[in-house]
Order: sequence, then structure tokens, then C-alpha cells
Amino acid sequence: KLFCERNRSLKAHQISKLALPSFSFLTVSPGERDIEIDDMQKLKVVENFIYESMRYQPVVALVMRKALEDDVIDGYPVKKGTNIILNIGRMHRLEFFSKPNEFSLENFEKNVPYRYFQPFGFGPRSCAGKYIAMVMMKVVLVTLLRRFHVKTSQEGCVESIQKTNDLATHPNEMDDLPKMIFTPRNSEK
Repeated sequence: KLFCERNRSLKAHQISKLALPSFSFLTVSPGERDIEIDDMQKLKVVENFIYESMRYQPVVALVMRKALEDDVIDGYPVKKGTNIILNIGRMHRLEFFSKPNEFSLENFEKNVPYRYFQPFGFGPRSCAGKYIAMVMMKVVLVTLLRRFHVKTSQEGCVESIQKTNDLATHPNEMDDLPKMIFTPRNSEK
């Protein structure tokens, strides 16, 4: 189990069943090509899985900005120089998403406006590496799912992992983390 029973709508083994049949180039036989840059646009389900992972468990939960001029935000006056904290974790759980408190690919079946989903930030201070990061995540995930069946070896789920929030959210490495088992898809290789 990758996600706790109460919030889980995808198990690890369902991820590979969900992503792989959608793309004929992923189910390759020995000697066929690896993923190429032209394949990136075909990976919508994989992209939605990555987006949902970043929405459900954001790496950066809070960002701070300073108001450059007097403004009004949702009816509240904001004076120039005021520090504004944007709670990305809360923003990603808004009712805009069809299942805001669940891990579900349905949350990205329609286009999501940037004001509701900002895993890399937005504007001039957004992550400079967001495009290469998305390409890398797609390539790594597709490569792993092409080559391995993935499952957890014990009871445990994302929600139960103790997290530390320094500059970014990450698992507390002193705790037991769910162990992942990677079984080769083609055992004769």
C-alpha cells in the first residue's frame, strides 16, 4: 500500500497498470528504444501522477513574499512591505480539486489554473529548473515502471511517514520508512 486506506485511491501496483497500457512505446521488447524527448507529450497519465504526488505531498508547503505596493487580497487590505505567507499545502487541498483530500488522478483530469496548483512556485521567483525536473521525473518513473513491478514490502503509507520541514518537506530518516520492492518485469533479462 502506498497510501493509507482512508485516502488511498491508487496502490503502487495500480500505477504501473494505469500508466503502461496507455503508451505502446512503454511496453517494449528487448532491443527496442528507450524513452525519447518526443515521447514527453504522450505521457499525460504519468504527468498527472507526478502532479498529483506534488499536490498531495508538496515538497515546499509555505512560501513568503513581501507586498511591493498597497493591495487588496480577497477583500483584505495589504500594506506595502507586509510579509505574505502562501500556504501551498492548504492551497493544494482546496475544493477546486474533485477529491481534494485524496490522492486521485481525477484531480488533474481538467486543466488546473496556476492559482490553485504551484508546486514550483509562480512568477519571477518560480523554480528555474521546473521544466527539466518534470522531464527527469517522467523519464525516471517511466523507466522504472517499464522495467519493474513496484510494491511496498510492509504496512505503511505516505500519510503515516513522519516528516521534517526544513527548507523543504522530507521524511524523517530516523524512522522506519515503507520498504519498496522492485521485481523485474522480464525476469529472463
